[in-house]
Amino acid sequence: MYERKKLMDFEQLKLKYNLPNSEFLSYLRIRAYLETLHKSTYKFHGDLIKLFHMPKKGKTNFTRRIYDFIDDKNTFVKSPPMQHWEREIGREFPQDKWASATKYATLTFKCVAHCEASIKTTLRWYFTPNRLSLMYPGTSACCWRQCGQTGTLYHILWNCPKLKEFWSSIFLLIRQVLQVEVEPTPELALLFIRIATFPTNSRRLIGLILIHSKLVVTRHWKALEPPAASEVISALNTTCRYESKLPTTMINITLRDMTWGPWQKSRHYVQ
Repeated sequence: MYERKKLMDFEQLKLKYNLPNSEFLSYLRIRAYLETLHKSTYKFHGDLIKLFHMPKKGKTNFTRRIYDFIDDKNTFVKSPPMQHWEREIGREFPQDKWASATKYATLTFKCVAHCEASIKTTLRWYFTPNRLSLMYPGTSACCWRQCGQTGTLYHILWNCPKLKEFWSSIFLLIRQVLQVEVEPTPELALLFIRIATFPTNSRRLIGLILIHSKLVVTRHWKALEPPAASEVISALNTTCRYESKLPTTMINITLRDMTWGPWQKSRHYVQ
């Protein structure tokens, strides 16, 4: 698609590759993607022009094949926010762990708010005291909970001393409900890294418990006192009732029963 390091226009591509006019919209989409490639979390490999000649699989249209190509696991690389997380947590995670965690978050949750919270955490969209102090000189970078430490995103969501009891209660809740051994780590609680190591029948409920925990923390964003685990339990009961009313066209019944069976048998469940 390039000639002398310059992107060819559609008329040039038509002449060179004998493309029909019907592919013009596809060309615009590819061009828009290439123009923002340097900001993307994906690295481009190969020649996209090959996509014009890829054989169709069933009813898959050309645009779908483009996105399948872009989303291919071999093109995934760590984004700057992911590298920032690794520096704050103090350990590096393989690309496949990041890829599986991102895929888990986007495919597991039925609620848009849950997906959004996961993406916002991974991409570090939240405005923290430390970030605001860089934007507005003179603003304090200290934690809003007045613990005396710098209010980075890692600190606000996990490492604040006032959150220690909260996260201990959350992981105790997971152990009580699912009868699984789970180590309280920030990469699991905040980013879902290594969640795939848990049994399939426990994985989704663990994710829901952790995503509600993050949401509860963000609801108390500037509060002096930390949230309570009871708020997470209440939110889980609400989600359980919500998913129980979803039609079979929106959720797999087997998946729903597997997810909420242990929760409904626990003492925390309230109809």
